[in-house]
Amino acid sequence: MNPQLWAACQRVNQGFIPPSGILNQEQYRKSDKTAFAKAVQETLKAKEIMVQEIYEWA
Repeated sequence: MNPQLWAACQRVNQGFIPPSGILNQEQYRKSDKTAFAKAVQETLKAKEIMVQEIYEWA
């Protein structure tokens, strides 16, 4: 439903290493899930800042 969110999740998932070191996503701890969510939020925020900067230069 939200292509930007989906793209950010896929981007983060490619290089994400959970704090616990567990490799199986089904065994992620709450802290691993929280770290993933924060990484996705940072990715979205960075993209938003880039888009704003582009519009400011236009």
